[in-house]
Amino acid sequence: MNTALFISLAIAALLFVLVVRSGDPGPERSPVSPREQADLEVDLARSLDEGRKIDAIKLYRRIHGVGLREAKEAVERLQDEVPATP
Repeated sequence: MNTALFISLAIAALLFVLVVRSGDPGPERSPVSPREQADLEVDLARSLDEGRKIDAIKLYRRIHGVGLREAKEAVERLQDEVPATP
């Protein structure tokens, strides 16, 4: 096997493993103070009430430190539980 080809394949495999293991980088992992969390939860409720789903997902991720999929599913559950206001 050609050495350059072998090195290229090894680098590609390493990059693949790093990308797969890193997964969804998620939101910033800085801790949220209890006061900030309360404010963010109010903003989250307001976003849901106003139908701003993407903002709600971003806020959920920030509050709970979860990935995009988990936040999206949680926000959709919240939308189902809370009736929309006309």
